[in-house]
Amino acid sequence: MAVSMIGFYHSKVGKLENETIYSLLVEAGRRAIEDSGLEPKDIDAVFVGNYSGGGFNKQEHIAPFVVEIHPDLRFKPCTRVENACASGSTAIEQAMFAIESGKIKNALVIGVEKMTSLKTAGVTEVLAMASYYPEEGGKGYSFPGLYAEYAKGYMAKYGYSKEELWDMLSYITVKAHKNAMANPLAQMHVEYEREYVRTIQDKNPLIADPLKLSDCSLVSDGAAAVVLTTTERALSMKDKVVEIRSLSHTSDYLSIVEGKDQITSLKLQR
Repeated sequence: MAVSMIGFYHSKVGKLENETIYSLLVEAGRRAIEDSGLEPKDIDAVFVGNYSGGGFNKQEHIAPFVVEIHPDLRFKPCTRVENACASGSTAIEQAMFAIESGKIKNALVIGVEKMTSLKTAGVTEVLAMASYYPEEGGKGYSFPGLYAEYAKGYMAKYGYSKEELWDMLSYITVKAHKNAMANPLAQMHVEYEREYVRTIQDKNPLIADPLKLSDCSLVSDGAAAVVLTTTERALSMKDKVVEIRSLSHTSDYLSIVEGKDQITSLKLQR
């Protein structure tokens, strides 16, 4: 059974000072339902992807707040899905499972995060809770610090110098910022030259050697939402829909305690 998206919404991403985790969730859900052409009563279940509302906003158990989207969502099953950086896509996966099983017909999926409620040190601490805390976050590793260890392992295994690594990473940064220039919802509308991002500058310092500021992700607020249903039902409602052709989910670990050889690749079973 194929699943398609029939409703969409995406907020602006950035430091949204006038928004809360609650307002972001409600706006995203409400607008996605409106875009779908369905009524709120037609939604059979809601899945909310959220990494750490508790850490960032003192709010765990955020999913039931979807009743504020519309009273007709009251008594619908609402579930928060947490899977670190994959929380949003995993929430979509759970909704797909429910639709494919025949348990439900229509699902609302919302991804939301309000990170800027904390200062940098607080954000760093909350993000570190997604690491293996006894050996990583609990021993002072931030996520830039962990990724720096992966970069060192990569350089050691493949014989790259720091300058060669910076040169490779510069292509990614420049491309990402160029794409953002055409996206009004993007957080940073700043175009970078490769010479700037591949060298240490006053405004591009080392964050965790060998990673510079331009190699690291931003602290952001934002929300997105989709309404899912079967492709057959979607095509009966709309001329054009977005079908999910593939979604794959697997798990492994990249642990610094296993040594530099382990952290250069995922050891997937075939």
